[in-house]
Amino acid sequence: MKKIIIYFVQLLISILLIIWAFGGVDYSSVKEFIFDLPKYKILLILLLASINWTTNFYYYMFTLKESKIKFTKKEALISFLVGYALRLTIPGGYGEVGKLALIRGKIKNKLTGYMLKLIAEFLLLVFMLGFAIVILYPENKYLLLISILPILFVLLIPILRKIKYINLLTIPNVKYQKFIIINSLFALALYITFILQYQVILWEYDIAFIKIIAICIVVLSAVGIPISVAGIGVRENVSLFFLAMYGISENIAISIPMIVFAFNGLIPAFIGALILLFGHNKNIFIKNRIINNIINYGK
Repeated sequence: MKKIIIYFVQLLISILLIIWAFGGVDYSSVKEFIFDLPKYKILLILLLASINWTTNFYYYMFTLKESKIKFTKKEALISFLVGYALRLTIPGGYGEVGKLALIRGKIKNKLTGYMLKLIAEFLLLVFMLGFAIVILYPENKYLLLISILPILFVLLIPILRKIKYINLLTIPNVKYQKFIIINSLFALALYITFILQYQVILWEYDIAFIKIIAICIVVLSAVGIPISVAGIGVRENVSLFFLAMYGISENIAISIPMIVFAFNGLIPAFIGALILLFGHNKNIFIKNRIINNIINYGK
């Protein structure tokens, strides 16, 4: 019941944030901007989205492999695509946990690998966020100190692993510093495709690329806060706020995150939904495994 309430609270927040974002925007101008996007830009965004999906898939397989989980490439691909669909329908991290049910292996290893992936992405975003804030607000140079924290954390990993409760979650023979650093490089590649998609759409507008990078980092950081379903509403409001600072009109500022999310998230989610509903001859068994995995994770 608690999980259901959390989900509907997040869904309500998403709806309210979308309504707030669109409060002063002309709907017809948003529609016009999206549908009048030049074909070459659509192709470039699609190319970058394809790179994003491929990188993310190999990132997923690397995490599974380093977590000492045996899997086939087909199992990983099915789980990977279904995960996109689950993230849009299951609150918080439960979507990610649900997709792990499609992979054989110890639940401890799968959850530890998932948590390390989250930690790597969080550390990378915190590291970049310090620089991003200073780029957007140069008077606050002291905030660069934020970027030191992730470096200290990685250096302290050998000490942290000796703590009793943390040690219980560790996987034998895994080099955690290396694991987190490589995960961070994969995440960085994903963030670069995201930033370049913003840049493609904003090519002809008078905004420096360094500012676009900083805004994208803030958007990615904000989306990581689990207050809405799949970050819906958060990315639109944050993009709108910061792009408006540099003279980008509201209809464009709110359209960009919608376009990028559609290409990066909705297309693979649609494929994942088809696989989940029609693409496997053991769908009922798969759904039960997903549900059981989520229930066990929540205990």
